[in-house]
Amino acid sequence: MSLYEPPTNQIIAGFLVLAGMWAAARSTRLVARGLRQARSLDVVRGIRVCILALVAGILAVGLLSAQTGFVILGAIILGEELYETGILAVINRLGERGSG
Repeated sequence: MSLYEPPTNQIIAGFLVLAGMWAAARSTRLVARGLRQARSLDVVRGIRVCILALVAGILAVGLLSAQTGFVILGAIILGEELYETGILAVINRLGERGSG
């Protein structure tokens, strides 16, 4: 059974759409709270979660249209986002270690 064949692609795409909708709603709340309370970390987190919602949508489109290009694009964006998160975590840990 292929990943692009019904009902497999429809089930996975459904979960991706639900996850993307949840992420978009969370992103909106984080950005709004960050802007309202002048908290830059919440704004950055909101933007990152928005990117994850975008990736979920791209992957869902790729699965439903059976276009490998969309799946690869989503994987590349997700990989970059994970890399960037890892780099920020290392920087944050080094900053904590230096201030202690």
